[in-house]
Amino acid sequence: MESAGVVWANKNHMATVEVQGIRIGMLAYQIVPPLRSDEMQADALQAQVASDIARAKQSCKIVIVSFHWGKELDYSPRNESPYRQVTLGRAAIDAGADLVLGHHSHRINPIEKYNGRYIVYSLANCSFAGNNKPSDMCTFIFQCKFRIRDGEIVDNPFRIIPCRISSRRDYNDFAITPYTETDNIKTVITTLTKKENVKNLEYAVTSYPLEWE
Repeated sequence: MESAGVVWANKNHMATVEVQGIRIGMLAYQIVPPLRSDEMQADALQAQVASDIARAKQSCKIVIVSFHWGKELDYSPRNESPYRQVTLGRAAIDAGADLVLGHHSHRINPIEKYNGRYIVYSLANCSFAGNNKPSDMCTFIFQCKFRIRDGEIVDNPFRIIPCRISSRRDYNDFAITPYTETDNIKTVITTLTKKENVKNLEYAVTSYPLEWE
């Protein structure tokens, strides 16, 4: 990947990029169950994430944390052991992360704004080759702008682009395609805001803008 100019991250390696003079660090962790000694591993990971974020903040103005977590086919995050998605996501923000991105459930999940930062619990699928016709092809692209003044983040607006993971309806051709029909866009937003999907998320956002505000 490095020879092709692709930055990458895992639990032992931070990726960095520079945009308009701002250094961005990206950390990534895989915590898909089953785990051995669930609670201890979750606690150990939480401690490692906090330590890694503190170290990243020494050289990066923006730190983005990615978690491969949760249970497949879920439309909302779980916080019971061994998942602890909400606890880990909020702990990352408390430790100084500026954005948390989640994936693994293959379904879209709601977004929280916690202490001024976003936790995107699941982006669902993008270029997904695990199924030639998933029962739910909905996904979305999450975009966030960080506005920095005098060295500090003063604003972080976001928008989503509702999409289907295929350009075709009858099978998956791996070509993510933005929705244009109102009903399809509404389906994505309705799923993200559905009461049963946000009932345990105290800081769930209530609006999903499609354009920059």
